[in-house]
Amino acid sequence: MVSQRVVLMGLFIYHAVSMVTTAPAETVKEDLKRFCEGGDKNADKEFAQFTYDCQRAQKYNMEMKQKIKELEMQNKLPEEPTQPDDTCIKTDDMTEVLDIVRDLKRKFERMESEQNIARDKPTVQSSTAHRGFSNRAVDGSTNTFWAGKSCTHTELNVEAPWWYVDLLTPYPIGIVKIYNRQDCCTERINPFIVLVGDNGRHAHAAPLTYSKQCGGEWGSDYTDKGVFCIDCGGIRGRYVSVKLPGNERTLTLCEVEVYAAKNPEVEETG
Repeated sequence: MVSQRVVLMGLFIYHAVSMVTTAPAETVKEDLKRFCEGGDKNADKEFAQFTYDCQRAQKYNMEMKQKIKELEMQNKLPEEPTQPDDTCIKTDDMTEVLDIVRDLKRKFERMESEQNIARDKPTVQSSTAHRGFSNRAVDGSTNTFWAGKSCTHTELNVEAPWWYVDLLTPYPIGIVKIYNRQDCCTERINPFIVLVGDNGRHAHAAPLTYSKQCGGEWGSDYTDKGVFCIDCGGIRGRYVSVKLPGNERTLTLCEVEVYAAKNPEVEETG
């Protein structure tokens, strides 16, 4: 910072100049009077000198202010250094590192269990009618009326129609939530089954090979139910399928949401 001596010197000059530029007001009036009346031949010379001295003092005053400001800027102390980021981990202890990795993995799994992992993923169904495309079931809309253009539709009265979503990577599947059509035809889904598994290279075939079924048949006791929540208990798989067993069936799904299991009980499909 600027030394105390320099600051005091600047303040002294500042006050001294202020006195020079403000104190002699009466003298100026007297000099002007003498000059106008012609009573003092030297009045014009003295007034000119006085004006020059005042202008010089004001200029010097401004220069000193600027000089003090520059000295303050040059001697400005730097800001306090920031503290190191507490999240930066430096350790050679592999046990501690592994604990951190496991904790992050648990947090990631918890996030997945709260996120619909089927949203906007690739879908396939056995057939399509009335422009009820398979991807409507993962568009994020839970509108259960056909006019909302968010429900799928297979061909009428066919054998065992199916639909599935490709999650792109295997997950331990927890809850599968199915939104049934409500403006009509609610009974069409009764009964249905949910399958989880890996279909390998047969990506456009019904995902039944190496798949496991989540419970038994669903819907028998819930003909008019709007939303079904099926617990798959952690069955691991890339594909989640909805199938209607039997003949002369029509599959309509208005939304299918899939959530990863928090604590998967089944690690591999058989």
